[in-house]
Amino acid sequence: MSLTIGQLSGIILFLSGIPYAWEMHRGKIKDPPISSWSVWTVMNVLLMLAHRAGTGATLDSTLFNQVMSTVNVFIILCLALRTGSWQWKKSESVCTGLALASIALWQCSGSAFAALFWMLVADFCGTWPMIQKTWTEPDKEPFWPWFAACIAHVMNLFAAKNGWELLLPIYFVFACSTITLPLGIYSYRMYRMRKLALAVQPLSE
Repeated sequence: MSLTIGQLSGIILFLSGIPYAWEMHRGKIKDPPISSWSVWTVMNVLLMLAHRAGTGATLDSTLFNQVMSTVNVFIILCLALRTGSWQWKKSESVCTGLALASIALWQCSGSAFAALFWMLVADFCGTWPMIQKTWTEPDKEPFWPWFAACIAHVMNLFAAKNGWELLLPIYFVFACSTITLPLGIYSYRMYRMRKLALAVQPLSE
């Protein structure tokens, strides 16, 4: 059975979570916020349900990527419970409030797509602390897992079977790129510094 591009993007996304989970297990990612990963887990489930109901996405299009995203976030939450701490932030309160309002909107209006839009706004509020962290402390997050996740989300754009399905992949490309960019800049600078140090070392000897 051949894989669709959406399923392939989901597999890549799942694989991107393995090195991240391993770094957390080894203690390389210090003090992961349990509150943030809890909010992201719930938001991923809500996004998955709203995306399915609001756009007609299926497992052979853009939905599989979101299923794998939910699995990844849940696994990381389980690891965070062992080594992390509860750090509830204002942005997470905003995220929770908007998520509840989105569910109410869905139930009252019957429009899953409208709920999906506001759930994405809520998710971005919950993601904001991570964005701030990567721009101010890029050494605290690994680059390659986020980069691989970015590639997976870009691939998922091409799995959409209609214009409505594009909303979720476009959002995740934007959010993931915003996190990945400072990590890439930092990793490149560290690479250049190591290369320069190796070039200078023979001269000092």
